[in-house]
Amino acid sequence: MSAFDRLISQIDAFIRKFYKNQIIKGTLLFIGFLIITYLLMVSLEYFGRFNSFVRGLLLFSFLGVNGFILSKYIILPSLKLKSYGTRIDRYQASNIIGRFFPSVSDRLLNTLQLNDQMNVNSADYELLSASVQQRSATLSTLPFTEAIDFSENKRYLKWVVPVVLVLISIGVFSPSFLKQGTERVVNFNQHYEIPAPFKFVFNSTEGAVEEGQDFPFELELVGNELPEKVYIKSNQGRFLLQRKSKNVFTGKLSQLKSNTTFHFEANEFSSKEYEINVISKAAIGKFEATIVYPAYLGLEPEVIKNAGDITIYEGSVITWSVLTKNSADVDFWIGETKKQFSNSGFTISQKFGNSTNGKVILKNKQSGKRDSTFFNVDVIKDQYPSILVEEVKDTLKDGIRYFSGNVADDHGLSSLNFVYEITSEDGTKRTERM
Repeated sequence: MSAFDRLISQIDAFIRKFYKNQIIKGTLLFIGFLIITYLLMVSLEYFGRFNSFVRGLLLFSFLGVNGFILSKYIILPSLKLKSYGTRIDRYQASNIIGRFFPSVSDRLLNTLQLNDQMNVNSADYELLSASVQQRSATLSTLPFTEAIDFSENKRYLKWVVPVVLVLISIGVFSPSFLKQGTERVVNFNQHYEIPAPFKFVFNSTEGAVEEGQDFPFELELVGNELPEKVYIKSNQGRFLLQRKSKNVFTGKLSQLKSNTTFHFEANEFSSKEYEINVISKAAIGKFEATIVYPAYLGLEPEVIKNAGDITIYEGSVITWSVLTKNSADVDFWIGETKKQFSNSGFTISQKFGNSTNGKVILKNKQSGKRDSTFFNVDVIKDQYPSILVEEVKDTLKDGIRYFSGNVADDHGLSSLNFVYEITSEDGTKRTERM
């Protein structure tokens, strides 16, 4: 191995020790900052009892700061030690060495530059090569690696060791301090009750209610010191509960329209969050009836919006057009006849000669609950025409008869015929119409 090669080998050994020193320094810094930021995070949460957002901010800030220190001061130097990424070059290393060995600073840098400038085709190549070897032989006797002293990192132990001892002391004498604070920060999206002299016991058998219904409930408090007043807080507002007994309170959430979360409050203490699911109610969105009357009445068809009970004339045809919401299927009853539909929209027609009743039964998609809507169809029967006739005999002429009277019908008359029959002496009969 030439003198220059030995010089290069010493510079490379210095570079490796340079990164090892960075790793040692970074490890001590990482341990110190990890413990300090951990104790700070746990202390803030233990005494502050923050909400989910702040606890999440504390956790991710802790991870971000320590992740940055770990990457910059340990992972990156480790990669560069293994020759991954951009390392300091030999010129930069010679400058660092020169600060520790001022007497060789310029000579070391000039030797590297002179070697890089040599050209094998140059007339002065032999002379320059001999000069490089001579300088290298002089410089390679110096221990470049001594420019880096691992023991200098002991100054960081002056504050890392006390921090570690503080952590160990807290872990030994007050483990709940670390456990509770850590648990609440790690599970930042979970609700934690502030320890209270009583407990909220909410046992509801109802997991869901139908849209528009009330949600009544009962709350029990368990403990030695019970509050006088308890409130429920939801998106409907904050309301005082009714006291049923010393430790039992009642209340209700009125006419719920959507899923609702709520919690209880008493003496500045809060319960965990509860949720009541609201099932969309099966309903009739459109219930329209088109009535077609018998032709002899001369009436135009009639359309009734939001049809309920209907009065029609005998022989009329009703066509219902129905549109439902949130229903799995629909039973449409007319009298004793049922027709079932699985679509949300349908039509059904019926001709009526007699009064009858009907109903529409909806089956809820989610709960399976059935709701009924009732209606009546009243039929006005078509009455027979009435006639009243009075006969008067002519007192002067035998055989002359006069007839007078009144006729009537509930829908009017289209014609009137006077029909009589004449019987001859021989028994023959003749019918006349006028």
